[in-house]
Amino acid sequence: MTKSEFKARSKNLFDTYNEWFEPERESWGLYEISYMPGWLPILEELFSNIAEQLTPDASQRFRINQIKEKFGTLRFYYSGQGLRVDVQSK
Repeated sequence: MTKSEFKARSKNLFDTYNEWFEPERESWGLYEISYMPGWLPILEELFSNIAEQLTPDASQRFRINQIKEKFGTLRFYYSGQGLRVDVQSK
């Protein structure tokens, strides 16, 4: 995957699920999103699986707080009042 493909696919992913991010955090540049291109297909699958599980009401409460790569693993932190999301990679 080229750098431009990575940027385009990442932008598309985050634009598609834009409502899961706090708007005020974006304007302050506070999103903690940092990952290498190899994680992108996994994030695409993860976001898709989460979207399938969330009802419209739950989707409004679901927020992504942080996505980062640390010690060779992908860390994904989210919040949502009373939400539980079960996702397994295929």
